[in-house]
Amino acid sequence: MTKELSVPEHLWPARDAAIDFAHNGGGAPEILDQLESWFSEDLKVWEDLHSDEAAMQFDPAIRVAKGILYRACESELREELELEEGVPVSDAMRIEFTRNVLSEEWSLESEFLVGIGQRWIAKGDGTRCLIGYIEEFQGQAGIHCAWEGVFADEDAWAAHLVQEGYLKVAEVDDVPEQALLKIFDNDG
Repeated sequence: MTKELSVPEHLWPARDAAIDFAHNGGGAPEILDQLESWFSEDLKVWEDLHSDEAAMQFDPAIRVAKGILYRACESELREELELEEGVPVSDAMRIEFTRNVLSEEWSLESEFLVGIGQRWIAKGDGTRCLIGYIEEFQGQAGIHCAWEGVFADEDAWAAHLVQEGYLKVAEVDDVPEQALLKIFDNDG
C-alpha cells in the first residue's frame, strides 16, 4: 500500500472537503484548489514524490487515447516495409510495426509512457481518499507529477485512468493488440 501524505494543519478544511467530495461526489468544492496547489508546489510533497521509495511505487502506463506515438502511422509503415501505394496493409502488419515503434520509445523519457502514482490522505477520524497523479517526463525539467484528482479508493482511481485512456502495462509485450491498433494512426 502506498504511504499517506501528511497535510499541514492550515489545509485540514481543504483535505476534509476533498475526502468528502471523493466519497460523496457532487460538485468539486472550491477549496479543493488549495489542496491541489499544495500538492503541486510544496517542497516536502515534491521530495516525497521524487524519492527513491516513490520510484518503486509507480505503475508504468501508456497513453492510448493521446495518439502521440508519432512514427506509428501508415506512411512510416509503408516506408519501413518498402510497400508501394497500392499494396494493402493488414492489421497484423500494423500491430507488429506499432509494437516495434513502441519498443524503441519504451522509456520514461517518452511522452507516450507515464508513471501512475497515488498518495492517501486522511481526516482525523480515519476517513481516507487518495490523490491520483501522473508522472511525466519533461525534458531537462525531469519528472513532473501532475495532479489528476481525488478518488474514494483504488477502484475509482483505476476507472478514471481507463476513462482517460491510460493503459497500465509493465512492458511492451503486455500491450494488447487492440490497443496497438488504436495507437496506430491510419491517416499518417
